[in-house]
Amino acid sequence: MMTWVDIVSRTLIAPEELPIGIATALLCGMFFIFMLKQA
Repeated sequence: MMTWVDIVSRTLIAPEELPIGIATALLCGMFFIFMLKQA
């Protein structure tokens, strides 16, 4: 999951890099909420 977040954070705004903490919080947070709803 962290690899995908890193790739997304590097390609989302191509000339700049999005800080990995922001991308991790957004993507993994949504995944965590999805998993909570499934349980």
